Amino acid sequence: MIVDDHEMVIQGLKALIESQPGFVVTSSYNDGKEAISEFDPENQDIVLMDINMPIINGFETSAEILSKNKDEKIIMLSMEVTRAYMKKALEEGIKGYVSKSADIFELLSAIKSVFQGNKSFSNFISING
Repeated sequence: MIVDDHEMVIQGLKALIESQPGFVVTSSYNDGKEAISEFDPENQDIVLMDINMPIINGFETSAEILSKNKDEKIIMLSMEVTRAYMKKALEEGIKGYVSKSADIFELLSAIKSVFQGNKSFSNFISING
């Protein structure tokens, strides 16, 4: 499942992810409100969640999803890669955090790692964090 307010990002992620054997994007949403209302814990293994979205941000959306399924595996995607955001993600039960500036191999590695029950947080941490 992909949740991002930019359709081009969703389409790009979907194309990249589905180019890998065994990977399928089951659903995508342009805002957190829609993602929450349509969320089905049986429909996906991993949720890729943008942080900065209108209506409901990625942290609030993730909290709602985790309230429905505490074991949901969520990976945050953001241009904002700071210690504060990563700490918040860890505290809220998020399993991974990848910078949108990362390459596809880092994203795929994070997806595989989180799927296997591990945590995966971006190697890059902003000096402003």
